[in-house]
Amino acid sequence: MLEDRRGNLWVGANDGLYLLKDGRFRRLPDPNGQPLGLIFGLIEDTDGNVWAHCFCGGTGNLLRIRDFRVQEEFSAPQVPGGRLAPDPQEGIWIGTRTGDLVLFRDGVLKQFPTGSHDNPFPNQIVAQADGSVLAAFDDGLVGLRQGTAQRMTTKNGLPCGGILSFVQSGDKRWWLNTQCGVVEFPDSELQRWWADPEAVIRTRVYDVLDGARPSARPPFNSAAGSPDGRVWFVNSGVVQMLDPARLSRPAPPAQTYIESIVVDRKEFPATHDLELSPHPRDLEIDYTSPSFLIPQKVRFRYRLDPVDRDWHDAGTRRRAFYTDLAPGKYTFRVMASNGDGVWNDAATTLALSVAPAFYQTPWFRALCAALFVGTPVGGLPNTYPAPSARVPKTARCDRDDSGDRLRG
Repeated sequence: MLEDRRGNLWVGANDGLYLLKDGRFRRLPDPNGQPLGLIFGLIEDTDGNVWAHCFCGGTGNLLRIRDFRVQEEFSAPQVPGGRLAPDPQEGIWIGTRTGDLVLFRDGVLKQFPTGSHDNPFPNQIVAQADGSVLAAFDDGLVGLRQGTAQRMTTKNGLPCGGILSFVQSGDKRWWLNTQCGVVEFPDSELQRWWADPEAVIRTRVYDVLDGARPSARPPFNSAAGSPDGRVWFVNSGVVQMLDPARLSRPAPPAQTYIESIVVDRKEFPATHDLELSPHPRDLEIDYTSPSFLIPQKVRFRYRLDPVDRDWHDAGTRRRAFYTDLAPGKYTFRVMASNGDGVWNDAATTLALSVAPAFYQTPWFRALCAALFVGTPVGGLPNTYPAPSARVPKTARCDRDDSGDRLRG
């Protein structure tokens, strides 16, 4: 479909081209008086000409239409068929089946190679006022500026390479309909990539958790913006709409809430200054975030002071596990990130302590120390005679001849 500058609606179908005007559909005849064949693409150039790429008479043809009549017809050998886009200056751009971008202006073709592709046929092309051209391929976004082509792929920050279609919204942001969801980034990131083809751009992805429906691409340009600022995408059998004005609102910070504590399979409420029984073998702390927009995208970090030296990245897991905690006081901290990946640094805390067993108490240790000090070497009672006791006469100690030993 195409809405021209007069507000007329052109509809390309599998049996010809139709114009909706004054509430009536009129079918455009070809120069021979027969209806046109299958229509693949429709655009309007700066001069008001409507260009149609059709499968007419068994070959792919390019038609220039004006005043509801076919003014010129170009066969495939003359002008290659493919995706069409109007040039803001003059002429039209064609994305060919070989992957090249062709400028057709004043009857002259100028061809620009873009390099090899997994699937060389572009899914969509857009020409901008600054003379640059963007083309969507199954292996990335190709840009052409001043005759030089460069490619944006996963190494540049795209979550996946397959781009089905794309459009720029009125707030200067780009929206890419990809095989893994809808990707959004500001025009400033695109300009940074233009300046440095190796730059890694900052993107935001709306996947199936956000309601995106990635699927196969249709055989026509499948992205458009409506006058109210909304963006529309068409996949195979699915029409999708998103409102940039609503999606641009930052997500609120993700709050965390500690639900309960499970000690050796016994559950306790998460109350502050909770005292646990001695020698807990298994400790489980359950936490969550009351975020109902996309709970699957909320991520968590936690730590237990003074056990942990750094934060544990728990991902989407909502449980923390510890074993064999020694007696003492502990502080559990947990924080979460929202759907935009922004962390709330104000962690939720819970103070708890582990009571010592009787053999871990200071008085028990002191008693053991006292007994140890009062016990002689060998562990026997002190049965040595008093200093005033007489030595029996039968006891005798003499030195041997060498004077080094005693014998008695």
